[in-house]
Amino acid sequence: MADVVCSVMNFLPSNVEVSTLTVKFPKMIYDPDNINERKRIEEVLSFWKNMGFSHLWLESEEFDDSLFEQYPLTPCVACEIVKSKVLFNFINSCEDTAFLISHTLDDVFGYLIESLFLIIPYERWDILEKENYSLFERVAQLQKRVYKYFAYRSWRRKNVFIYKPILDLSESEITKIIKIRKFPLIEESCPLKAGSNFVMFKRFIHRAVDWLRKRYADDRLIFENYESVIEFFRKKSLLIPKHIIENMEIRSGI
Repeated sequence: MADVVCSVMNFLPSNVEVSTLTVKFPKMIYDPDNINERKRIEEVLSFWKNMGFSHLWLESEEFDDSLFEQYPLTPCVACEIVKSKVLFNFINSCEDTAFLISHTLDDVFGYLIESLFLIIPYERWDILEKENYSLFERVAQLQKRVYKYFAYRSWRRKNVFIYKPILDLSESEITKIIKIRKFPLIEESCPLKAGSNFVMFKRFIHRAVDWLRKRYADDRLIFENYESVIEFFRKKSLLIPKHIIENMEIRSGI
């Protein structure tokens, strides 16, 4: 992501400001009183600042750790609520702004597989829309995240959009690059803080995909290419077209 942004900066007018945004989650996810956590965050932020980026903390006083008590088995829901609320409020206040989000190819698999389980009983996304609209909205929340370029109609009027430039890369590829380049890396600590029995759904999918990659290392798998997996879901009517989701203006998921 740093390389992508820096290469773009070379072509931007001098009056264009480029900033990094950090959503400040409750202490369960990030505890500023924890010295080790604070050092890792400061290391990453200083890396971006040294490259000429300003930094913005985005936080909301509406949420604290009590939010996680409402979702003891699925704390990811709590994080999604925080992130969506804070980011949507900020995005809606902007004009002439591009947001770069660092979702990866593995994230695409996770979102599509989860939505697959929801659509399959209805066979197609359009049948799901007609027969169970509330579930259709949830699928739309998931699938809006798999598109590289996304903007609601209200955002387009203000020239605001979201772009995900590294969707073609798997997390394993990104991790290798990070280690080779000696970039600062913050490991995902959600399972540690949520308890040993907690398993993120996307991590469950990632492990399954890694197993398949090793088991069928000499074969051509759909998991290796972003365009292939998107086209497969599109042809099977398992992927809601982007323009339909954009017109829904759902305030959830980024």
